[in-house]
Amino acid sequence: MNISKIISDSLEKSMKEVASGKFDDYGIDEQSDELGMQDAMLINYTNILLATYHKELTQELSKHGIKL
Repeated sequence: MNISKIISDSLEKSMKEVASGKFDDYGIDEQSDELGMQDAMLINYTNILLATYHKELTQELSKHGIKL
């Protein structure tokens, strides 16, 4: 399992979500302060990173007959 690839793929996906406007789902509006925006972006990235890691870990474990 390539952790560096998981991190970079998650970061790329997070940035694409921000750029595409999907980030609007997080309740961020033009009135939000800068720190609030940064916090929301970090949470978004963390959620994507966790989901990506879980998917890769599940696939890796299934190669050894372990199912979650």
